[in-house]
Amino acid sequence: MGLPKMWINKYWKYMLFLSMAPLQRRRYSPFSFLVVFLFFFIPVRGHEIPMMVNSTLPREQILLEELFSFFVKWDQLGHVLFFETKPVCLTGIPFDCDFSLTAPCISKEPLKFQERLKEGWITWKKYEPLFPHPNFLICEEIRKVSKGEKQGTMVDVFFINKHSLLKTLKKNQHLFKQTLGASFTPTKFLEQIERDKTLRPHILYDEMLLGILLGYGHTSSWTYREKKLGHLNIPTMTVGKAEKGCELSPVSFMGNPAAKEAKILNCKYSLELKEIWNRYNRKQFLEITLKQLCS
Repeated sequence: MGLPKMWINKYWKYMLFLSMAPLQRRRYSPFSFLVVFLFFFIPVRGHEIPMMVNSTLPREQILLEELFSFFVKWDQLGHVLFFETKPVCLTGIPFDCDFSLTAPCISKEPLKFQERLKEGWITWKKYEPLFPHPNFLICEEIRKVSKGEKQGTMVDVFFINKHSLLKTLKKNQHLFKQTLGASFTPTKFLEQIERDKTLRPHILYDEMLLGILLGYGHTSSWTYREKKLGHLNIPTMTVGKAEKGCELSPVSFMGNPAAKEAKILNCKYSLELKEIWNRYNRKQFLEITLKQLCS
């Protein structure tokens, strides 16, 4: 009779932990035995996150802090982690890209900033096995980008709240069936994206369905799709509001800001943003984010 699968997984997780820790920390000590106990007998909990973060090198900690700060400040990761209105957020990380894709409002040194984002993401992928996130899914998709004659590669990253995703899919099931077929079911859809770790291929790259999953509502998502197809020319945006002093970018999306659905969403996101900023408010973005991600 072999060891339970859970114990085997924890063993390999612990070995990964040791292999990535600085050499001077690889010694037998009471701390080492405590780590063994935690990994084999107790699932990773929020209060253990600081210990796990401290197992990384100082430079790696800085890169991860910058990375998750970017996700929360500019791409609304906080809404996905703490609430249900927005089941998915999308962020882009430039890879193999020698031209600027970063907005001036984000960084005055865009190319340097992009390189640090790339380093941060590579660092996260290295340590991600130490931070299981059973209630959240992270998908990656490679996309080619261009600026004039220059070509580059972007890694699109989707953070997905599984519970919120299922709730949104059930609410809009008829819309997804219209595009994806009568056999579509929310549970089957989640299983597919969990298996492949991609999102767009499973919605047939439909911009309306993507907009719904991003929390923009049906009307605004339909408007955006029709504009992309050249059927509409509506430049209006529903721009979210942030309180004075808040450093987080509010959720904004295309659509008539006077529409009832847009007003309701805008109100919800404004209230959520206030609470998210109260949680972070210049504190450690990495630890706060990982505690919720691994919850």
